[in-house]
Amino acid sequence: MSFADISPYKKELRKYFLDKRRALTRAQIEVASEAVSKRLISLPEFERADTVLFFYPTRNEPELFIAMDVALKKGKSIAFPISRTDTVTLDFRLVSVLDELMEGTYGIYEPADSAPLPIITESSLCVVPALSFDSKGFRLGYGKGYYDRFLPTFKGTSVGIAFDEFISHDLPALPTDIPVDILITQTGVLKTK
Repeated sequence: MSFADISPYKKELRKYFLDKRRALTRAQIEVASEAVSKRLISLPEFERADTVLFFYPTRNEPELFIAMDVALKKGKSIAFPISRTDTVTLDFRLVSVLDELMEGTYGIYEPADSAPLPIITESSLCVVPALSFDSKGFRLGYGKGYYDRFLPTFKGTSVGIAFDEFISHDLPALPTDIPVDILITQTGVLKTK
């Protein structure tokens, strides 16, 4: 299947999942996010990670503040992406407290340009957002391709984060798409590789 064939279908799926996400209540998000965070911090890969690359939640995404707090308390380095619109790439920067983040591109909280760069190794963990994942770890993003460009260069473990109702049976994927290594929802953990 070519990009031209997949693109209109992905556009329909994005609208469907965005509408579904908008319908979530605050209570649903908080309860499910706590469960997702607990599953994330229980991963051996999280325990081993020296650096964790998080995302800051937007548009009713899972909120991983518990996991962020645990990572900092365990002495791990945590970093968040800056979205570079000119190159459509992610530039991760370290923070020592969440208060260092400020509203940036697309209204998402980001670190300052002057924040230090993380040291990313094979033991690093990248927590990946999406509108939907399938059981093979393929993701449906917002359509800009930021994580599609980042993940092929990332040598650590990638962890997709979603609520149960945003797991699809089978998402359209191109041969160049990179699935995440692990998928976490509020009710389970799935190793995709």
